[in-house]
Amino acid sequence: AAAKNLPNQLPDAAVSRAVDARQELDLRAGIAFSRQLTYSCSKLAQSMMGKAESREFRMITWGPCQSPTLWFVCQRYKKVSSFECRTVFRITCSAKDESTGKRYKLQWATQEKMQMPPDALKEAGIEPGESFDEAAARAVVQNIRRG
Repeated sequence: AAAKNLPNQLPDAAVSRAVDARQELDLRAGIAFSRQLTYSCSKLAQSMMGKAESREFRMITWGPCQSPTLWFVCQRYKKVSSFECRTVFRITCSAKDESTGKRYKLQWATQEKMQMPPDALKEAGIEPGESFDEAAARAVVQNIRRG
């Protein structure tokens, strides 16, 4: 199906040559810089760790796509490393309408959460009816028990 939809004109030769040149430059720069990095870092590793332990450093590579990718990997690593586990308090209760006998599920919504857009709650990792505030959760439970 794709072959039937080819454009009537030939590809732009200048654009094609520019793409080839870019690939060639990326390859040559990557090879040259990778060699330099490997040589420099292996010498540094040998001087710091000794020859036997530095054998792990066989090759260090560099390429134009690796730098932005490495940035994303580092940002994710920092985010995961800085994660702190916190206790989440969830109140689940229901109320019964005595006149109809119908039961209603109630959901706890703090003032703070009522003012936050749903997307912000989700991004913060908080579901509706949940809070990290233990004192607030206990106060709500006491008020429910009192009626």
